[in-house]
This record gives sequence, C-alpha cells and structure tokens, in this order.
Amino acid sequence: MDWRLKKPYHTGKSSELCLAATRLRPLFYKKLIELGVMCDKGYSERIYQTLLSGGEKIELSPEGLQQIQEVFHSISKEILSRMQAHKNI
Repeated sequence: MDWRLKKPYHTGKSSELCLAATRLRPLFYKKLIELGVMCDKGYSERIYQTLLSGGEKIELSPEGLQQIQEVFHSISKEILSRMQAHKNI
C-alpha cells in the first residue's frame, strides 16, 4: 500500500495485502528496535524500492541489506513460532 497516494485504496493492491501490511507493521518496527537497526527518514523507502525492484535496484548499503535480512528472518521466525503455538492450543 503506497501511503503517498491521495487515495491508497485505488492502488490496485488487494485488501488482503493491505490487511497483512497493517498486521505486520508493528512486528517489523519491533524487530528493528530489538535488533538495534538505526533507521533514518528514508530507510523504509529504500527497503520498499529494493523489494519493489526485485533486487535489481538496490537502495541499501551491503550492511543495510544484511540488517534487513536479519529483520525479515527474525519476523519469519516469530510468525512461525506464533503459528506453532496456536496449533498446539
């Protein structure tokens, strides 16, 4: 979901994707804090542009790529852990 647009609901993105982004955003920022990743004003935009291009246009430094890889890995581990805990209930 591109928040820069005046009408974000006209982006052509599915409502499920918007819901997933809304649910994952707090976890993303939680992991940034836990891993001590310092982000400046344009950090999220550089991540977004790198992902949007499929890695063809890398907007992050090598260290930044390593950090965001760790963030995404940590997010995926936490989601998997939550799913496993939910399954065992």
